[in-house]
Amino acid sequence: MKILFFIFLYINSFAQTSSTILSTDEETLKADIEASTRYNYNIFYSYDNLISDFSLYLTPKLRAQTKPKALQLSAMLDLEYEKFLSYSSQDYFNYSLKTLTTLNEGSANSFTLGLDYAGFSDPAMNSSVARVQHQRADANLSYAYIKDNGDRLKLKLNYKYEDILAPSYTFNPNYLRHYNAELVGQYDFRFLPETYWFLRLTGGMREYTNPTLGTQEISNFVTATGFQSIKTSNMYGLGEVGISGRLTDKTIIDAATGFLVRMYPTDDSFVAPVFYIHFIEQVTRRDQLIAGYNYVVEDAYSTNWFLNQEIYIGLARVMGDQVLLLVKMSYEYKNYSTPLPRNDQRVTGGGIIKYSFKPHLKFFGEMKVDLMATDYFFNHTSALNAADRPGSYRAGYIGAGVMANF
Repeated sequence: MKILFFIFLYINSFAQTSSTILSTDEETLKADIEASTRYNYNIFYSYDNLISDFSLYLTPKLRAQTKPKALQLSAMLDLEYEKFLSYSSQDYFNYSLKTLTTLNEGSANSFTLGLDYAGFSDPAMNSSVARVQHQRADANLSYAYIKDNGDRLKLKLNYKYEDILAPSYTFNPNYLRHYNAELVGQYDFRFLPETYWFLRLTGGMREYTNPTLGTQEISNFVTATGFQSIKTSNMYGLGEVGISGRLTDKTIIDAATGFLVRMYPTDDSFVAPVFYIHFIEQVTRRDQLIAGYNYVVEDAYSTNWFLNQEIYIGLARVMGDQVLLLVKMSYEYKNYSTPLPRNDQRVTGGGIIKYSFKPHLKFFGEMKVDLMATDYFFNHTSALNAADRPGSYRAGYIGAGVMANF
């Protein structure tokens, strides 16, 4: 069950990063590599310019940690490279380096310091322009206090820098560069051996580095493609109550509801309840089900904020001793605020089947379908290039490859 659980979290994008990079009691160095070939349909995610291409996909990964003691160090390096056969403008190389330093883990008072640095990109709109490039650096410091009765107090300070370059913008190519500072406080009330009720308070601010215009000028400045050229800084606060942990030996839950205030100097702010609920159920010894619903609000790149409603379901099934099947599908409805409102609907579905040829060698086949529909007025053009560009499309891929670990 434990092996199946961690494999499923690795496959699905909704899974959150664990507080520990490796779950082992020994000094560890692990390497994994995945190599596959794909046939990609509609590689530019266009409404009216449907181009397909083959690609080579590589994902090397490296994990390392020292033996658990008073001071423990761990690190994780992820690389991702995709090379397209005919359209090199869509080639990309993503990287992510995470380090974690833990002091006195498991004791009454413990501290963790996490440092992350990543570079990644969004697809190009066509063969004549570059991809939208992202660079992100994160630092977070956490403190945890565990009482004799098992209750926990947790404090976390996060600081993030992100730079996003959308090549089609000529007014200021760095208009999306921003800094985000956030403080989170949480108190866990233990009522089962592995389950907690919790109260959580989050407060933060996001600052965009374009102070040369006034707030009303920023709100009114829209490019020819219909996007804000300048983003406004904003502040937010969230209070939540929730439950997290193992309800039974077969059921894991993570759920919370709360009230969010996200304030902007112009146009729409958001003041309303939000919630999420995630389930993992071990249906049988060989079958595991995941399901969930998200009703969350996030800062948007093209306008003030967007409300994302997502429902998803997935299944992991072990067939025999050597075959693992993973499938997942989801539906998202995104409502974007003023000054540039729009509504997006997206359906995604995919699956992967793995065959364990040897303990450290697996062969697999995979597929993904991605369908998007929007009511945005620029729906019928392929001339959009932005960090969260609108546009209806039908895309996907099928592929096959090999996985090895050392």
